[in-house]
Amino acid sequence: MRILICNNRYFPSTGPERYLFNVTTLLESHGHTVIPLAIAWDENIPTPYAKYFVPPPVDGQSVYFRQYKDRLGLQAQWRLFSRSAYSQVAKAAAARIIEAEGIDLMYVLHVANMLSPSVVDAAADRHIPVVMRLSDFNLLCPSYLFLRDGQVCQECLHGLHHAIQHRCLQDSVAVSTARVLAMQVQRRMGVYARVNAYITPSRYMAEQMEQYAPAQGKLHHIPSFMDVARITPATGNQGYLLFFGRVARDKGVEWLLHAHAGMTPSVPLVIAGKSSDGEQERLATLITPEQRPFVTFVGFKSGQELADLIDGALAVVQPSLWHDNAPMSVYESLAHGKPVIGTNLGGIAEQLTPDCGLLVEPHDIPGLRMAMQRLCDDPALVARLGQGARQRAEAEFNPEIHYDRLMRVFTAVDASGMAQA
Repeated sequence: MRILICNNRYFPSTGPERYLFNVTTLLESHGHTVIPLAIAWDENIPTPYAKYFVPPPVDGQSVYFRQYKDRLGLQAQWRLFSRSAYSQVAKAAAARIIEAEGIDLMYVLHVANMLSPSVVDAAADRHIPVVMRLSDFNLLCPSYLFLRDGQVCQECLHGLHHAIQHRCLQDSVAVSTARVLAMQVQRRMGVYARVNAYITPSRYMAEQMEQYAPAQGKLHHIPSFMDVARITPATGNQGYLLFFGRVARDKGVEWLLHAHAGMTPSVPLVIAGKSSDGEQERLATLITPEQRPFVTFVGFKSGQELADLIDGALAVVQPSLWHDNAPMSVYESLAHGKPVIGTNLGGIAEQLTPDCGLLVEPHDIPGLRMAMQRLCDDPALVARLGQGARQRAEAEFNPEIHYDRLMRVFTAVDASGMAQA
């Protein structure tokens, strides 16, 4: 099978990209040809298919809105809005690659605002089945996360206008309005009804998407995976707690710092990840003088550097404030045999069991502190949960299970718009 994978970025970044490269390797190991379509960013990993990539909205270095928002005039803003709603350029690029490379199936990952869902029409127009994997709530929530002011919010299920009322994007009426209008355009065009099957990494995501008419009857819950055979869990640890992922407000790093500040004795805390919108600088101002020697920001890590960082951790902490859709960081931690402390919300609550981790409520600083202290004080518990973590990764989140589930969907879809479960 010749599979076209569409994703905004083709370089290591967040969860969708980590899944992109993992699933590409998995599919290719089973004899499939995987062909990417992305925006032509300067950071992209070299590929012979880059000739098909879509020009960036501003320039190859400006990946994130904050990098170019102050450089856009009214005409440029209108072009950006039009493109985020429905990109004819991306649609043409998808059509070109489908025809030139003999594509059998399109697998859509994260295309919101950049490639846009126009790529779906390029496939459907040519009777190529489309499978879409959902990594956030962008089809239901203009700000993607069901989160407002640090609290879970689902008002937009009852009307997208709430996002404008609350200025949910960039704290801006204009930006929020543009995003809402883009979603309304896409809904009226019916583009998402042309997706043949939707894949959700968490059951919670599937439950929420059942409220979305174009996805009803097309949802398939398939957890993500890690190549556990390539990971040998470390036999010990260096005694630090680790957070890795986006250093952003929705990931709850602020609450992690508050909880860590009250630990006795202080334990090293390592925070790894790319900061967004000056979040790392803001967080640095919250660290107490007594806490400062024990908190280290190490920036974005990937590959062996990240693997070494996980291996050295006593435990991994993922205190997301939103219904995080089964983050790859949890899968990776489990594969490395590390206990995980996570928030009792969304996909994380499904990823963790009492045999491999501890769950705490969002914003519960004493509860989070107690969970971290418990692991720091009990090496036997760390060892038991670490063993359970590895066993869960092997039994539930290994590549072959994911491949079998994914191929059942791929082989069932047809251009009529349905995949039989």
